[in-house]
Amino acid sequence: MKKSKLRCGGQILYVPVELLVSDPMKPRIYFNDTEMAELCVSIAERGVLKPISVRSARNGKYKIISGERRARAAALAGLTEVPCILLRMSDEEAVFAALSENLQCSALNYFEFAASVERIHRKFCLGYDEIAGKIGMNINELTQKLKMLSIPQELRTRMIENGVTERHARELIKLNDADKERLVNEIIEQRLNVTAAKQRAAEILSAKKTKNQHTVMLYKDITVFVNTIDKTIDTMEKSGIKAISCKNEEEDRIEYKVTIPK
Repeated sequence: MKKSKLRCGGQILYVPVELLVSDPMKPRIYFNDTEMAELCVSIAERGVLKPISVRSARNGKYKIISGERRARAAALAGLTEVPCILLRMSDEEAVFAALSENLQCSALNYFEFAASVERIHRKFCLGYDEIAGKIGMNINELTQKLKMLSIPQELRTRMIENGVTERHARELIKLNDADKERLVNEIIEQRLNVTAAKQRAAEILSAKKTKNQHTVMLYKDITVFVNTIDKTIDTMEKSGIKAISCKNEEEDRIEYKVTIPK
């Protein structure tokens, strides 16, 4: 019987917390204060049970691949060192490892995921289809998630903190920024479910469309009227009548003064 080779995934070591540094490409940005406090208590009592994945960085420090929440909670709990698994990875490998682990444990909110994919796309010049393949996601699903980035940054934290779901957020994509904020306020204050949010988004779009159609029609009517006056004066001048016209455009009106000699 042929012996299979054992693969070494990495070296376990205890690293002083002050030597751990955050990766600027990390996918997770938002850390819930309540969950952090609960984790801090747990770590203070039992220690860090799952090693933090790291790789070597400059000046004898270690860059976190995954487990930053545990590292932060350990520091808050007063631990001086934490168990880590040291891995050899390139920048690109580390980013995908962090993204995959967070996806597997559903640790990322929908904004963090979309922002992380966009950073990977720009940093490593990878196509979205290639990124989708690397994380095992359908490209259409990935494209839908990336649309979340059209929601202004200032709304995102508020939405997450108030439990606005990704399905809610999809209804915001069709709206302009002002209407996005308006609907977010309604979702939070009135506790709208997804169906109600979808209906409100449709109502806002319908009202906007009706208003735009009215504005365009009014503009066309005025243009026809002004052109008719200009054409009439031109016809008079060609007929030998020296009509003198003066047009003054204000913000809310157009004034015409026509002087016709007897």
